[in-house]
Amino acid sequence: MNLDPRLYAVEERFCGVKRVIAVSGWKGGVGKSVVSCVLALQLAAKGRKTGLLDLDFTGASDHLVLGAEPAFPKETDGVEPHLLAHGLKFMSSAFFLGGKAVPMRGGEVVDALRELIAITRWGELDYLIVDMPPGIGDATLEFSRLVRKTEFLAVVTPSVLSASLAAKTVALFEEWGITLAGVVENLAPQDGGASSLAPALARVAYDPALESALGSPEALLKTAFAKDLSAAADRLV
Repeated sequence: MNLDPRLYAVEERFCGVKRVIAVSGWKGGVGKSVVSCVLALQLAAKGRKTGLLDLDFTGASDHLVLGAEPAFPKETDGVEPHLLAHGLKFMSSAFFLGGKAVPMRGGEVVDALRELIAITRWGELDYLIVDMPPGIGDATLEFSRLVRKTEFLAVVTPSVLSASLAAKTVALFEEWGITLAGVVENLAPQDGGASSLAPALARVAYDPALESALGSPEALLKTAFAKDLSAAADRLV
């Protein structure tokens, strides 16, 4: 019998969250972190109560995308997310690691995940966007098991490798009964692509100005990348 008290705390922490959207790349380098950050900012800018959780323990980068200082969060009956532009609540494992790289085995990742989601106080949210690690590893499996309301948003590229892996994963999710909110195709060409895998929420073209906007939430919201991605935010609302 599993008597880990954190498992009971997780249910309480998420009871006020209406929708949990887990953004998954299933392959590294598809742009899921930037998609997660900009999507969360767009929902918050629309007046929706929104949170962002970076669960990529060995490669957390959302704080860099948003220009958030990786400071230890305030503690009050758990820990409170940092408050960013447009009232966006943000939590990341980077806040506890001091910017250091920490190698972690599968069991350690699961333990860290349980701890982080059990202690974080989200309060009432319309949306919680979760930046997942690449692939279908321990973190993805454990999070979807503990937070049953999770819907997955797939980020893919036109790459044959990305599309092939995404197709297999979509089929696996359907077999397991996991909800797929849709697909965002990043670096999308003018025609064709992977949007036929599932409902296409947005097709995002390459934006050469995106790199210079990293670190500034307001600058990110003004990019062509954000303009293309806004279709996903509109369809989720």
